[in-house]
Amino acid sequence: MASSQARIWVWCEDREHEAFARRLLKERFGLDARHLTFKIAPKGQGAASAWVLRKYQEEVLPTARRARHQQLLGFLVLVDGDNVGWKRRIEQFEQAGGNEPRSERIAICAPTWSIETWVLWLCGEEVTESVSLKDRLPPDKFRGKLDDAIAKWDPPRDKEADQVPSLSAGRVELQRLPLN
Repeated sequence: MASSQARIWVWCEDREHEAFARRLLKERFGLDARHLTFKIAPKGQGAASAWVLRKYQEEVLPTARRARHQQLLGFLVLVDGDNVGWKRRIEQFEQAGGNEPRSERIAICAPTWSIETWVLWLCGEEVTESVSLKDRLPPDKFRGKLDDAIAKWDPPRDKEADQVPSLSAGRVELQRLPLN
């Protein structure tokens, strides 16, 4: 369980990202909802991933630098890997940070293609990261699957059981946050 004083600021693409992050941080890591701040890409203003990348440069990095003495403040960036994949998306964010090493309290999670891939896989469905699965889990069904997905968040004990590389990487990234 996280310290009751830990605070996490989240930048994400859409309401599905927000719902996933909110539930995960509250239910699996014990954060109080009052200690979560969300910034969500506005609809209809271009690619949400570009908005998140811009906010990473304009807000996340400067805020993390200013708040480096606040050990219980963490930053989560949640952005779809889309067709470039999770590795390339993480590289884009690291390049946007310039030569400065990323703060140990900034986690960047990039599900490929989308958060729906993670939710479907966690719910026991066959998935592949080579195609978009958004159509298999429309927003009206997303929330219904979210409880099951969050309940199954903990990593599998069997190495071969976790077949979604972006999810494995996301679990590692979340270790950067002050959640313990």
